[in-house]
Amino acid sequence: MMSRRLPAPLLVSALLASGLLLGASSARADHAVPLVVAQATTREAIPLDEASFELEDAAAEPAGFPDPMERTNRGVLRFDQQVDRWVVDPLVKTYQFVVPPPARRAVRRFCLNINSTSIMINDLLQREWGDACVTAERFVINSTVGIGGLFDPAAALGMERHSSDFGQTLALAGIGSGPYLIMPIFGPSNVRDASGTVVDFFLQPTLYFLPFATLFIYEGSLGLSTGLSARDTYSEGLASLRASSVDYYSALHNAYYQTRMAQIWDRRPQHRLELAPTPAAVANR
Repeated sequence: MMSRRLPAPLLVSALLASGLLLGASSARADHAVPLVVAQATTREAIPLDEASFELEDAAAEPAGFPDPMERTNRGVLRFDQQVDRWVVDPLVKTYQFVVPPPARRAVRRFCLNINSTSIMINDLLQREWGDACVTAERFVINSTVGIGGLFDPAAALGMERHSSDFGQTLALAGIGSGPYLIMPIFGPSNVRDASGTVVDFFLQPTLYFLPFATLFIYEGSLGLSTGLSARDTYSEGLASLRASSVDYYSALHNAYYQTRMAQIWDRRPQHRLELAPTPAAVANR
């Protein structure tokens, strides 16, 4: 039997409609450090210097963003899971079926390259001059030699892409995380990073001259990426986390916390002693 493909007009309409659900959230870069599912059960993913916090406090306080709205968050997570099941997952599977893997990777690299300006702006706001230079150099090289970002020759030259968003900028300015949130459609976040995501969204150049691209990738401070291209990359890891977890809500909370802490502090050893919060400090914010 011949395999049946969706008619092209129907497919395009479905992908465009999905932009309302997928294009505006993150959070979440090919890393722009995405949600690292493997970190849900290990503390090694956050190599903070032991001198940056007291071990007694670390043992006494649970690591994680404060969660005073757990009951509401669990209800929102159930809603998000239904949206994933009936809308997002079918769209991602259709995208995977229609577009071959090399083309999907090229689309992702192209969109990430365009949105490098958002990373560079946040690098400058954070006074991370070296990171800003790397981001600028990557953009120039990949936009020229890499044919508009379809390829990533800068990485072969040792200039790896990094994550920088306005939520990180706020964290480095000493702004506390606030309560943990599960946002409808957008997924896990906290008050600080959700606010940062709004700023990051308007810093994306694709929003102004290539709005369709946000359907494929938007990655801000949420840590989870929900564009089609990003969900294609992380769907298996999220499915594994969901399947292996006794309590998916708690596992997701822990994974998001560890990933977000790694995003903020892993590249910044010079900041750890002064700014990296202790688990007790996080819990009290």
